[in-house]
Amino acid sequence: MAAGDARIGIPEVRRGLVADGGALLRLPERLPRNIAMELALTGGEMPVRRLHDLGLINIVTAPGGALAAATDLAATIANNSPLGVAASKDVLVRAATWPDDEKWERKARLVEHVWSSADAREGARAFAERRPPTFTGT
Repeated sequence: MAAGDARIGIPEVRRGLVADGGALLRLPERLPRNIAMELALTGGEMPVRRLHDLGLINIVTAPGGALAAATDLAATIANNSPLGVAASKDVLVRAATWPDDEKWERKARLVEHVWSSADAREGARAFAERRPPTFTGT
């Protein structure tokens, strides 16, 4: 998430340094390799809208609106089941490295506790009763 007038880059090489905080490892997984290479080797910046088009930025806001939009997104996530959110994130993070023939089994092991949780029962009841659920993380 970023304001539409923002620019993002990897400036370390312009300072006699190397980007050592993870950008060199993560950006080639999220951007086309040539774009990641350009950012890393030139120390230049790219407009947020270009990075949005490439899939790195998920939401572009009006200038000055990024914090409010991030807070709204966080509140939306926080209103969901903590168990469901945690298990979903766990699968999304880990699955990229799983062999194809093991993906379904590994996912099942990570999410099975959610299906028998109090939150799952509360979510179903709230849906049937047409009311917002009250999740407890259990």
